[in-house]
Amino acid sequence: MPMTIRHLKIFVAVNDCGGMSAAARKLYVAQPTISQAIAELEKYYGRCLFERFGKKLYITDDGKELLLYARHLLDLFEKMEREFKGNAKINKIVVGATLTIGETIMPEMVKAFKEFKPSIKCEIIIKNTCDIEKMLLASELDCAIVEGALSSQELLCQRLKTDDVILACGKTH
Repeated sequence: MPMTIRHLKIFVAVNDCGGMSAAARKLYVAQPTISQAIAELEKYYGRCLFERFGKKLYITDDGKELLLYARHLLDLFEKMEREFKGNAKINKIVVGATLTIGETIMPEMVKAFKEFKPSIKCEIIIKNTCDIEKMLLASELDCAIVEGALSSQELLCQRLKTDDVILACGKTH
């Protein structure tokens, strides 16, 4: 029988829960299912993964080594599931911004976005508000952040924040 992600999930749960019965409760399966999966893993790799002393299980050195790989593979699998679940694969987003926003706010926003979705490329287009509005209406941009209001009723707009405008001059002016 081939080794599956299910086998690895069960193996990690047995280790983390300290036993097969506790792992069965955590995974909502019958205890014999857990025992069978561990036996299949041990047979597949030809190594003893747990030492059994009475009802207590102790992970072996081979088990500890497999546990490192299993956790890594499960993390990768979960990441893959998050990235590929869904109907459409988005790999690029094009955002319009006015000059001030493009130079002040966007670098930090792009950095945060790349940490959140590293697989998606974020392209920033810096133009004046009028040009950005035209590009949005022509579907050349996915979204935009601008100062001021847009005139088109075809666009959905949401105020993000207000900005203080300050008049300043020298004390002797």
